[in-house]
Amino acid sequence: MTGARPVVIDYSAYLTRYAASIRHEPSGNVRLALDDPDIGTLDQVRTVWWRRPLAFAHRETEDHEHRRYLDIQSEFFWTGFLALLPPKTLWYNDWRADHAADRNLLQLRIATELGLTTPDTLVSSSAEEVAAFAPLHGEIAFRSFGGSRRYWRPTAIYSSDAIAALWKDGSYPLIFQEYIDGEYDYRVVCIDDHTTSVEFHTAQSRYPYDVRVDTSLPGREVILEEPVTRRLRWMCNRLGLRFAAFDLRRRRSGELVFLEVNLAGQFLYLDQRAKTDIVGAMAHALCVN
Repeated sequence: MTGARPVVIDYSAYLTRYAASIRHEPSGNVRLALDDPDIGTLDQVRTVWWRRPLAFAHRETEDHEHRRYLDIQSEFFWTGFLALLPPKTLWYNDWRADHAADRNLLQLRIATELGLTTPDTLVSSSAEEVAAFAPLHGEIAFRSFGGSRRYWRPTAIYSSDAIAALWKDGSYPLIFQEYIDGEYDYRVVCIDDHTTSVEFHTAQSRYPYDVRVDTSLPGREVILEEPVTRRLRWMCNRLGLRFAAFDLRRRRSGELVFLEVNLAGQFLYLDQRAKTDIVGAMAHALCVN
C-alpha cells in the first residue's frame, strides 16, 4: 500500500469551499482539477470508493427555484466529471451501477432469479392493500426505503394503528414483508473475491426486529453455506458491484432468507463486535488494486 494517497471529495462543500474544472481538448485529452491544494488534479486516479455522497450545500438563498437550478448544474457537472475519470479506474462501486442497483424491488427479483429465498413483499401507499396483505402472514414487518439524519425508522412490526399514525398527514410508500421468524441475522460483506460473514443472535437482542438497533449485541464471524455465498457473488456480478453488504435472516427451520443488499453498507461495527478485518480488506482493495 506504500505510496497510495487518499483524496476525499465532499459534495456538500462544492461551490462553497472549492470549485472544480473539466478541460476537454480537441485532441481528446482531458484534465480534471479541483482548486483545493490538498487534491489538485485527478488525472492519475486509480480507484474510487463511491459512498453516500452528501447533498450539495450551495450558498444560502431563499429562492428555491434558484437552488434547484444550482442543483441541476452541479449534478450534470459531477456526472460528467465522474464519467471522465481514467478508463481503467476501479470503482467501489461504479456510481452508475450503484444508482441502478439501489432498488429494493430489483434486488428481490434478481435474488429470486438466482435461487435465493425472499420474503413475500408488498410495497404500497394504500391502507386497503396493506390491510388485505397483513392477514396472509402471522406477523408483518414494515420499513422505509431509506432515511436521513433527521428521518430514520428501524424495521417495525405492522399494526393498523402504527400505520395510521405514520400516514396521518398523507400516505407514502413503505415496504411491507412477511416477518421472518428466526433467531439469527447475518451481514455478509463482499469486496471483490473477499467475503466476510457475521452472525448475530437476534433472539437475544433488546430489539429483535432490526439488528442495527441494539448496538450491544455481539457478533461472531461464521462461514455460511457455499451455495448461498456463491449466489451472493452472482448477485454482485449481475448488479455490477465490487462492494456489497447483504442482510439475511435464518428461519427457525434453518433456511436462509435474503432481505436486501446495501451498496454502501456499514461494516466498521462488524470489525468491532466480531473482530473481523473488513477495514483491512477494503484498504487492500483500494490501494493494492
